[in-house]
Amino acid sequence: MDIHVKPGLRSRMAAEHFVERGFRHFAWYSDYFTNVERLRLLGFCQRLASFRFSCHRLIWHHRRRRQWPDSWQNKRLWLGQQLRALPKPLAILAYSDYDAATVMETCAIAGLDVPDEVAILGINNSELYQIFSISGPYDLVFLRGATLSGRGDI
Repeated sequence: MDIHVKPGLRSRMAAEHFVERGFRHFAWYSDYFTNVERLRLLGFCQRLASFRFSCHRLIWHHRRRRQWPDSWQNKRLWLGQQLRALPKPLAILAYSDYDAATVMETCAIAGLDVPDEVAILGINNSELYQIFSISGPYDLVFLRGATLSGRGDI
């Protein structure tokens, strides 16, 4: 029994949300680049491309092996440099709410105004972070899984 959630759906929704609000400059941020991050990035960039926009990719994992040793300070320094260099206003989709919080903290350190210069969305709707997030249909997935397993009373 398999239960599938379309892997780029929330990313595509984020792209539409940003475009509907008039943004013209976009970026994606994640700490790592696994298959899940790749699918979310593709959904975001492909939807933006359908509107004829491009997306700047900010992926810390790709940088830390090179000139930036992995540390909290280096990540914030690198990300701050990247964010300051991008055109504003900038709309950023982060892989997760944790990554969105990283972008928000970095903007504060770099002197970038959120949301006027940089608008940030995360994914997963974590209650730990006070950010805007796109939640997944986890209740529906759970209910569907329980129904399929014959345990609809769970």
